[in-house]
Amino acid sequence: MNQLARPTGPTELDQHRLAVRRNPRDANAHALLGLTLLRARLLEEGVASLRRALELNPKTRGLHAILAAALFEMERFEVAAQAYRTALRFQNEADLHQGLADSLLRLGQGEEAEASARRAVELQPGNTSVLLSLIALIAVDQWEVLKPWMGRLALATTAMCLLAMLAGAGLARLGRLDLPDTVTLGLEVGVQNCTLAFLIAYNVLQSATVGMP
Repeated sequence: MNQLARPTGPTELDQHRLAVRRNPRDANAHALLGLTLLRARLLEEGVASLRRALELNPKTRGLHAILAAALFEMERFEVAAQAYRTALRFQNEADLHQGLADSLLRLGQGEEAEASARRAVELQPGNTSVLLSLIALIAVDQWEVLKPWMGRLALATTAMCLLAMLAGAGLARLGRLDLPDTVTLGLEVGVQNCTLAFLIAYNVLQSATVGMP
């Protein structure tokens, strides 16, 4: 979400700058200039143009999310969190909740970050990366509970995940699936189901003890 495309040529950038000079109150012109600047890795100017576009038209859907992602990439986590919150008023999407969670985590606001990550999982329960992110946040939040168990259960947990992955890969082979599908099924069965089990324990059952492997 935070990755931007390769730079565009100077001609396109000059055209958008000229459009803004000709009509400085055109929100679309500022938005296009901002997006072009971001693709050219001119983040400061790009963010300034996006902010101007949103000043002129605050209800531009999607632009708030792009601004938030750019601010996060610039490591301005406090304003990025604000931008993600604004974007969520227009689009209640898992990626935005996850972006907010990442920003809050870097600000040291673990409980709020975990709440945002949980919301992302509710919206996209099948997304492995979102599940893993939530598990990481729970591990940070519950570290004092988890710490005594780490030495005793780390090997068992690893073995459980590996066996589940092998079982998924085995099923794929029985179904004569190709290598990419075999890898996908192995990850789905091994990683996603394990993280989903942790999610149910902590989020549904509200029990750190049950969440132990």
